Amino acid sequence: MATETVTCKCGETSVEFKGDPAFCGYCHCLDCRSAGLSVIHHGLAYPGDQVSVTKGTTLECKQRETRTDFNCSKCGQYLFNNNKFGLKCTSALHFVDADGKIKERFAPKIHIQYGERAVDVDDALPKFLDFPASFGGTDKQYTKE
Repeated sequence: MATETVTCKCGETSVEFKGDPAFCGYCHCLDCRSAGLSVIHHGLAYPGDQVSVTKGTTLECKQRETRTDFNCSKCGQYLFNNNKFGLKCTSALHFVDADGKIKERFAPKIHIQYGERAVDVDDALPKFLDFPASFGGTDKQYTKE
């Protein structure tokens, strides 16, 4: 089982992400866009038991009813969050290779919450208006008119 470790900028806090994420793709919801300070968020979501703080401590910051962020308690860097589905989510930007590119195994596979998008995206990935049925969604997809 692959394990990825994310360490904050100051080196005080580390988080381990074990195995494969349950979700790897682009999220267009306001929560994820605000967490990433972007119009689209390339995120990963792991089952809660696959994520653990292995060094240091985190500061919990409740952002909305649907999300609590966990940041390094010393430097404040965002590390991950809990979402309304009980998953622990993080940015794919934490998982880069030596060339600064996101590791291939974390390449986006779908768009979710496309109904909340701020911009249209022209790619071949499926675009779910909310979530796939396997995530408790309607399974409805965007179709270009």
